[in-house]
Amino acid sequence: PTLGEINPWDEASYVHGGQLLMYGTLPVFAGSPLSAALYAISNFLFSASTFWMLKSVAAIRLIAYSLVWLSAFLIGKQLKQYLHPLVSCGILLAAPFLTKMLRFPTDPLFVGFAGLGLWQMIVYHQTGKMRSVIAASLFITLSAAARNDGLVIFAAISLWMVARVIVKRNSWYALLAYVLPFAFLVGGYVLLYGSVTGNYALGTAERTYDNFEAGQIAVYSGQTGVNSAVDAKREARRLFGTPEENDYSVVNAILR
Repeated sequence: PTLGEINPWDEASYVHGGQLLMYGTLPVFAGSPLSAALYAISNFLFSASTFWMLKSVAAIRLIAYSLVWLSAFLIGKQLKQYLHPLVSCGILLAAPFLTKMLRFPTDPLFVGFAGLGLWQMIVYHQTGKMRSVIAASLFITLSAAARNDGLVIFAAISLWMVARVIVKRNSWYALLAYVLPFAFLVGGYVLLYGSVTGNYALGTAERTYDNFEAGQIAVYSGQTGVNSAVDAKREARRLFGTPEENDYSVVNAILR
């Protein structure tokens, strides 16, 4: 990308998050520690270059783009008894969002790792191999470290695993093999962040509310004479109240 093609809000902020991490400032879990870690590495690798920011962004875009394709192919390969593995890649090739979402780095990273988690869960469903459950847990942990939507995926698969144990009377070991790595890694990061900052919260409520306010951009898009990203938030607060007034609750804001 050129400088003008870098998303000045999401993408640039994650580049900055990588710089902060290099100097010892940890992001809250809802602030995508995975993105911060990847940008910290790429920023370090290209720090000697005049065009370090462009190279750093390009590198992470390539990684995220490749992850999405890899997960789609592996899922298709695992389902080859139903369709050719390249069919899933063909569907992905026709998807209009694939390159557009690269400007929002947490999205493709989340999709890629969540896809790899799904691939390993399919392997487990077909073979019953315990190592696939552990691998799925690790991939879903990484997806949650990219976007907190991964927490929802973790909860959904946990319910499926519990139902599988009850209905098929399988061993509880598989459920533990799925839950423990996720709980250990996410809990470990929250404890590390809390020990440094004194704040042991995930930050999901604040992040969700921030996205809720940003949604007002859809109303402002296309209007002239306004900065949609800035003015939309001001308008959201005029209509729904401030985050503090609503205790960072989207439900409270809508009721208000």
